[in-house]
Amino acid sequence: MSTATAPVTTTPATRRLSTLDRWLPLWIGLAMVGGILIGRFIPGVSDLLAGLEVGGISIPIALGLLVMMYPVLAKVRYDRVAAVTGDKKLLKLAFPLDIQAAHTDAETQFGYQSRVTHTNTSWEAAKFETSMHRFVLVREQDFGVALVNDSIYGYDTSREVSDDAVTTTVRLSLLRAPRFPDPDTDHGHHEIEVGFVIGADAAVATAEGIRINALPSVVRGAREVEPLVSVQGDGIVVSAVKLADDGSGDVIVRVYEALGRRAVGELAVGFEHREVREVSLIEDDIDDARVGGELRLRPFEVRTLRIVR
Repeated sequence: MSTATAPVTTTPATRRLSTLDRWLPLWIGLAMVGGILIGRFIPGVSDLLAGLEVGGISIPIALGLLVMMYPVLAKVRYDRVAAVTGDKKLLKLAFPLDIQAAHTDAETQFGYQSRVTHTNTSWEAAKFETSMHRFVLVREQDFGVALVNDSIYGYDTSREVSDDAVTTTVRLSLLRAPRFPDPDTDHGHHEIEVGFVIGADAAVATAEGIRINALPSVVRGAREVEPLVSVQGDGIVVSAVKLADDGSGDVIVRVYEALGRRAVGELAVGFEHREVREVSLIEDDIDDARVGGELRLRPFEVRTLRIVR
């Protein structure tokens, strides 16, 4: 039995472009020539354009750049992402950074983990993917960049060495689409929010990671409502506020130190209560429990407090 195969025809890439995109260099050249001619034969135009500036930014140039960039951005088919990664394909979002980072700081539960960026050893080279929670921080001694997200848990880092610089590239893993144990993993529509925070340190990265994952809800009422609890102290974060599991009506508050250093602060309670005391993570009483709202935490320490009503 023989089968006939239809010839496969492919359209050249240039023909798949629109007329505007295909001849973009020509349009740019004509615009430059036109600008030179207008400036030469109509001298008043330069003064007019100089007056159309806000904060040193030329409004006509800004509008022109927007017109040029919009078609490219609008043609990104985000709804096709799932089809691209439909079968065992890893989709990543890369950020080449002009930062010479010796290590990255990736958030874990109740803190962050530092990992080297080099591949000097075989076990470091084998770490092609590492875990993260809400942020990964890449920094030099006095400058850093944080990548925050609302729903992904993996990234990888590489260093590029040139004649005059060492740079760092961070790639966030967006979709993976494995076939096992669920052959339909990652299929369908996805919305992933990623933030690029310039000039960040661990405190800024932690705050922005929390913000992108827990946007404030606004409910309008007759008066302001004071928070149930609040903390003062650099690096101290409230992780959870809940009713006690024993049904007593007491309130459980969990705090932790997020920056990897000793912290001193205080817990303020916004409702009537009789006592604040330390308990275990499963809310059991412990020996020599600390009492009161004063907080003295060791690096990355997690503490659970019971507010007795």
